[in-house]
Amino acid sequence: MKLLQKLDGWWHGLYMACIAFPLYNVGAKLSIDNYQAHPLVFLCFGSLSSSLFLLLYAGKGRLALNSIKTMDTWVFAFLNLAAVSFGVSLLVFVSALQGSILIRFTSIVCFAITFVMGQSSNKKEYFFSLLSFSGIAIMFFSLELDAKDKAIALLLLLGASLCQALRQLLSEFHKTNIEAKTTKDSARVAGVVSSLSALVFTFILLFLAMYQSYFDITIFSGLPTLVDFFNQGAIVCALIFAGAFSAMSKYCEFYASKKISAKYLSTMIALMPFFVWIYASVFSIFTNKDLPFNNLDLMCLALIIIGNVGIAVSAIIESKKQ
Repeated sequence: MKLLQKLDGWWHGLYMACIAFPLYNVGAKLSIDNYQAHPLVFLCFGSLSSSLFLLLYAGKGRLALNSIKTMDTWVFAFLNLAAVSFGVSLLVFVSALQGSILIRFTSIVCFAITFVMGQSSNKKEYFFSLLSFSGIAIMFFSLELDAKDKAIALLLLLGASLCQALRQLLSEFHKTNIEAKTTKDSARVAGVVSSLSALVFTFILLFLAMYQSYFDITIFSGLPTLVDFFNQGAIVCALIFAGAFSAMSKYCEFYASKKISAKYLSTMIALMPFFVWIYASVFSIFTNKDLPFNNLDLMCLALIIIGNVGIAVSAIIESKKQ
């Protein structure tokens, strides 16, 4: 029992990687394919509804007002907005599958930042980090892009990874998250922070949609229109999948980052593409659709998975010695 309690932060991270994120993505794909939902609109409704579920569960209590007042929350919202913007822009140059694998560079960036901050790491973690990095590097340099597009894609990848890494680190050091002592306290903090982040993101998208509609111009072709925000299929799918998976993952992000540090949480989240591959393999049996994975994708994915599993196992072994 003591061992399970000691590893509870790791279990929370594993839940995010193998259940919450992959199945939430399944919901997004279902909404996009069957109801023509705009991906950013689904993200808005999913984030808002998952935050609402957390706040309903947590109820009234301490730390809610403090979470709104602290600068950490607003910086978190900005970083989340920036990460999504960079990530969506990256998809102009790469496929969704390639993007989901490349964005695992976040764990490498997080590892580098914590190294600069003075957090200790052992030699095995350095080795496995290089192994994971090699998988990402091989995939990036194998992209069939010209030099100009590849340079832009690299900047977008660095921007998305840096913002995500800083956001995860902020969840570890968030003032009110540190003060949270009970499950409901942690859920309340996660709900408040994620709801403010989702509201900022939604208002910006709505403003841009109205601006484009009023002046009959296109600022960016990937932005949603006003009609997209009234897609009932997108709203229902977001409510169901956000309530079932995303709400818990937001709580896990704040809880696990505090328990095992953002560095190791990002390592666990980096396992997500492996479970996406498993779910895609299962669904392909019933849908008779070919898997969107080629041999190079699988090789890069294997290097990333082995590297991040190695980091996690090394950290767990070290924690047992203490």
